[in-house]
Amino acid sequence: MHPAVISTWLEVPEAPEPYKKAWGEQSRWVFDTAKEGHWWGTIISEPGTGGDPSKSKAKAVKDADGDGYRITGQKHFGSGSGMTSFMITIALAEGEKTPDNFIFDMRGVPWDGSTGATLIAPWDGNGMTATQSHGMDFRSMPATRAAWPDQSARNKVRQVTGRPGGHTFTAVIVGVIEKAIETAAAQLESRKDSMKAFEQVEWARVQMEGWLIQQAYEGVLRDVESGADAARSALLCKESVAELAESVMLRITKVLGGRAYSRNQPYGFWLEDVRALGFLRPPWGFAFERIINSTWSSRL
Repeated sequence: MHPAVISTWLEVPEAPEPYKKAWGEQSRWVFDTAKEGHWWGTIISEPGTGGDPSKSKAKAVKDADGDGYRITGQKHFGSGSGMTSFMITIALAEGEKTPDNFIFDMRGVPWDGSTGATLIAPWDGNGMTATQSHGMDFRSMPATRAAWPDQSARNKVRQVTGRPGGHTFTAVIVGVIEKAIETAAAQLESRKDSMKAFEQVEWARVQMEGWLIQQAYEGVLRDVESGADAARSALLCKESVAELAESVMLRITKVLGGRAYSRNQPYGFWLEDVRALGFLRPPWGFAFERIINSTWSSRL
């Protein structure tokens, strides 16, 4: 999560005038905070938006005596809540038509509403249990706006670079699947010659789908390196891996049998963790809509 969040500034190395200097300074500040050991997260999603940040209803009001903003609105899936120093959100600034990115400084901020942030829904996910993706209600919460205040223009630049930072979400799930297959193979070795026909077929499918996951991810990396339309391939890869990863984990548990259902085995936890990929931005419905729309246009 952390490298994916700050990759926004990596993917947009330079802003046009009159934002060039401010964007450069903000970029250096963001990277300096990471070097100092601070962690970054996001709290972008809102109830009723279907995972589409362009539908944000949160309001951003500019401070009368400075460059800061005050944000009001409900947010959920605040990944890293309580662990991150800074969190990126999205809100609609007064008088504007499209939402933009803002930064919350969460250091020392209590969740009782006294300074603008109230915890309203503690994270209780079946998967990603360590992310603490709490739901929060913000009321006049202080925030800093992206130094190049034009989300649409920034996204066009990121489109050209292929948005490589976003691939880190998929990379985590690819890693989980690699480890799951490796661990299961070691446990199955002692009875490889006595596996039933069904178990043999399912294990063969584990190998096939695991290979497809690897090929999908390698394909995205090649597109990034070659300058191809990596943004579209990344979306196709993410959704393909999301479906295949869940399938791989289900097949592994069928082959291993009842012991895979035990809490002293990692497979149940890994199954829920890989399922999370399909719900990460863009979530299932929004992602498939973008895939359909990009069939006749590569622009996402």
